[in-house]
Amino acid sequence: MLDRPDWPAARRALLSIFRHEDRIMQLISPAEPSSDSDKRCSPASARSEGSKGSPARSRTQDVGHRVENTDAVESNIPQPSKVPNFPHDPSDQQIMQLQTNEECGSPWQFQQLCGPFGENESDLSQGLLPDEDLQWIFQTPVRHQDPPDVHYSEFVGQAQSEAHSASSGFSLSPSGGLFDTSGPKTYSLTVPEDQVVHLVELFFARVSNFLPIFHRPRFYTTYISQHVSEGGHFRQLDLQSALILNGIMSLSARFSTSPYWSATTPNERGEVFAQKAKTIFADATSQEDRTPTLSYLQGCILLAFYHHTNSPSSFGWMLSGVCMRLAYDLGINYVDEDLIERATIDRPQWSSAEDWVEREEKRRAFWSVWELDAFPSTMSRRPYAIDVNKIKALLPASDDHWFAAEPIASAFVGSTPATAWKSLRGSPNQTERAWFLVANSLMLLASDLVEQKGVSQQTKEEMESVLSCFALSLPEHFRVTSNPPVFNEQTFPSSNWIMATNIMLTVARSYAALITTCHDSILSPTSPNSTNSRQACVQHGHDIVRVVRAWTPDYIAYTTPFIACSLVGPAAMHFLNHESSSQGLQITSVDRELVLLTIHQFARYWKIGSLLIDITTTISKFNTESPCALTAREKELAVRYASIMPSMETRNRANSMASP
Repeated sequence: MLDRPDWPAARRALLSIFRHEDRIMQLISPAEPSSDSDKRCSPASARSEGSKGSPARSRTQDVGHRVENTDAVESNIPQPSKVPNFPHDPSDQQIMQLQTNEECGSPWQFQQLCGPFGENESDLSQGLLPDEDLQWIFQTPVRHQDPPDVHYSEFVGQAQSEAHSASSGFSLSPSGGLFDTSGPKTYSLTVPEDQVVHLVELFFARVSNFLPIFHRPRFYTTYISQHVSEGGHFRQLDLQSALILNGIMSLSARFSTSPYWSATTPNERGEVFAQKAKTIFADATSQEDRTPTLSYLQGCILLAFYHHTNSPSSFGWMLSGVCMRLAYDLGINYVDEDLIERATIDRPQWSSAEDWVEREEKRRAFWSVWELDAFPSTMSRRPYAIDVNKIKALLPASDDHWFAAEPIASAFVGSTPATAWKSLRGSPNQTERAWFLVANSLMLLASDLVEQKGVSQQTKEEMESVLSCFALSLPEHFRVTSNPPVFNEQTFPSSNWIMATNIMLTVARSYAALITTCHDSILSPTSPNSTNSRQACVQHGHDIVRVVRAWTPDYIAYTTPFIACSLVGPAAMHFLNHESSSQGLQITSVDRELVLLTIHQFARYWKIGSLLIDITTTISKFNTESPCALTAREKELAVRYASIMPSMETRNRANSMASP
């Protein structure tokens, strides 16, 4: 509670309270008066008889605590006797009269009691309750921290209610539009301030290493410091800020060890934030004249990433498309187009450190959008939406260089296999994530060749040679068998990229083995006429096992969850026994269990891990002489993850087979 409230602001607040008396009394009055005299004194109850058909609004406060009676609210309203030095100080009796006597409802009578509101009549028509003017009237019981026995699960209902309110244009919070629907819509977060800060810290400690789209120092200045230092408590957030913060918490809450989150399983904690972000996204799409911004794109990237790592859905697929269109609209795929010629004449790639930092942020946003195109399109065997010939963005640099504003030259990724593998050769930028992106681009090129018919033998051999060249060009510390990476709190981000790069390279080699030449059908490891392909994939399966053996379990879940699909993908088809494979090439049952346990590490925090475990069960149904009928869920998985099913016929079977 504030010591000396601003009484002119208080008068404006009381005017708004009077004007919106119906709504306020629904929030703070008891459900039923206890006596006839109560009914006469309660304007809300007097009017309720005439509006019984209207739904009652939930009586909740700003942070989600349920109001059982009016004591908590009334105790936070300063009495006039505490501010006797203010002019036009109304008495207790006069204030009660305002609350109970509807005959005193004219602005003129209100002004007689509370004094003049301003120099002209426009002050009377405002009827607004700015959050700063309400701090001394509607103080919430808990502002800065939660009591020890409050848990996250208690806020889920409130968050869902707020999401519904946001979508309907009504909010119980003053900042949400109950008293002011004329200005830009604002949002409030559903968890206490200390938990918001905690989850943002977790994002940069556990998630940002594989989704590095934010400049950490600038992020804290823009989204955190301002609200904490000015006592904003993360209220009255604009759309972009609310979308970004909810998106961040949807991804980071799963890694929290705070007792606050103990009542919810890790891979379920982000759901309430994702639902809120989805509602905010819907608000944004309803604004036809909305101008795209980089911040809005970053919020959409977070939400799309959540949905692709949570469960397969049409919404996640379409949201990825939105991200791509926004990226094209912002032109970030051409962010470095002007540097193409400059690089050939040995001129710097930046005009200033500030210019480089800003460009780097756009590059990182673009490459994250590119991954959101590459992953679902590869998994579902659908066309890629981003044209590789129109990528004019340099590969991203390291966080250390970016955060310290220390520019470093980078390189473009070639659009063909012959140019892509040598993208980083001789480049000052040797960051592990850049090498992973090159490996990922090679995997996409190989996967695309698998989908084509009548590929020449020369093209297939060239792809296989390119992948061998790339493997030989990798820095020495990428060789996990002879030089296992070190995992600790300082090194795990770079070490995880090393592991992911090796896995991606193995998957690319498996795709290369599946490329058919002069055939009309696409083969797979379990197709009847693909003995060589099966043996090649079995051999690559041993490579997967060798990589997984070098992975420290504690840090597996901190890498990109997309890589988990590679463990079940074409390079993992060999886990199913093949009669044509020699006994010496077979993957042992222990090695299969090792890879499955690795997937379980992902499943602890990411629902996509659980889906992959289900997929391994579905795959076994396709690999029997008498395939079992698919359930509805298995049918959907077979379509969404078509690339990791045993054969091309999977798609046809998934469309025709379902349990009754």
